[in-house]
Amino acid sequence: MSWLTFEVLCFYLNLISIGAFILVNHLKTFKSIRDRLGLAGQARKKLDFLAYSQFDLHWWSAWFTQVGVCVLTLVLKNDKGYDIT
Repeated sequence: MSWLTFEVLCFYLNLISIGAFILVNHLKTFKSIRDRLGLAGQARKKLDFLAYSQFDLHWWSAWFTQVGVCVLTLVLKNDKGYDIT
């Protein structure tokens, strides 16, 4: 049962991270990994934004989900003092 809860939690954290990624990129000028390396060319103007930034979105989602799970673990930790080992 806890594994299913973890999967659902990660699913919703991933949805929230995609929304946060789009919001951050809307509010701040976005410079992708390809732009920083000089490999973008004219692809930014020809591709859809999410297709263009798919690798950045992958790393953003992984980071966001890991941080979210760590924060929720600290917030929802068991303070009852039970020994579960």
